[in-house]
Amino acid sequence: HRLSTIRNADRILVFDDGRIVEQGDYDELMAQDGPFRRLAERQDSQLPWLSALQDPRLSQAVEAMLAHPERACNVEALAALAGMSRSSFSTHFLRAFGRSPHSFLMASRLRRAAHFLATTDLPVKTIAGKIGYRSRSNFSRAFKTLYGLDPHAYRLAATEGNEGGSEGGSEGRGAGGARVA
Repeated sequence: HRLSTIRNADRILVFDDGRIVEQGDYDELMAQDGPFRRLAERQDSQLPWLSALQDPRLSQAVEAMLAHPERACNVEALAALAGMSRSSFSTHFLRAFGRSPHSFLMASRLRRAAHFLATTDLPVKTIAGKIGYRSRSNFSRAFKTLYGLDPHAYRLAATEGNEGGSEGGSEGRGAGGARVA
């Protein structure tokens, strides 16, 4: 089994081999004796952001980034929101997430864009604006760097996955064949 997680503004989704096996907020999932709790309690957990959830200062900054990815964010503003100095915030954030706040925000924005591309018919330019890019070309370049496909090609791949041999119901398959609920 290969467990992975995705965290958005208010929910954590736990995947096992590409299928959602649990979802809820942090407290709900920790109250259950399920895969998320077992993963979180392992000493070698590969989820550094779990420690950030226990630090309300970092958690506030992350919630702000995830809830409003379209808003311009800088380290100074995020540090102020967290009630920390710029250098202290950057150090704590890097330790918790293994990347800078800017890198985290960019990856989060692009994950959200991938979701929109796979699940909506919104124009690429609209999606770029919804996640905080003012330029479609800058968005397309960043998306291709992370996903290896430009947004249009990614959408086509996701659409082909949804049309090919679905197992019935309203669930489909996203890019790469992973089930999307």
